[in-house]
Amino acid sequence: MIDPQRLLAGLVRIPSLSGEEGAAADFLLRTLRTLCEVELGPGGAVLGVLERGKGPTILLTGHLDVVPPGDEGAWSVPPFSGEVQAGFLYGRGAVDMKGAIAAQVAGAAKALVELRGRLLFAYVTHEETAEGVVLGRVLDRL
Repeated sequence: MIDPQRLLAGLVRIPSLSGEEGAAADFLLRTLRTLCEVELGPGGAVLGVLERGKGPTILLTGHLDVVPPGDEGAWSVPPFSGEVQAGFLYGRGAVDMKGAIAAQVAGAAKALVELRGRLLFAYVTHEETAEGVVLGRVLDRL
């Protein structure tokens, strides 16, 4: 089982500014290896494929990069801390889009028992400048 809060905290603690997503990609790659076949694809994208018999194909996708945090003194917690306060996890990328990635991966792990079909994971880089181009190259490979 994958703990979504631990996964999200781990992702948020990695400053993955656009063009500097390598450490976040490696972290996610190690996590996805527990579920499926996974590799680094075009532009450093994390690609995974899980096949479980006949059924629909579902694509889970998102971007690993974040925008710079700006004035870190304006943050109530350090932007790359992944700190939890009152049940909420704070940090750069927690909402856009590392929270969704953590939810997708943890949800997929939980649904494995019932999954029938093909589940594709495509987590891309360079969202601010080239996400569509990178995602197109990724989809060509899947």
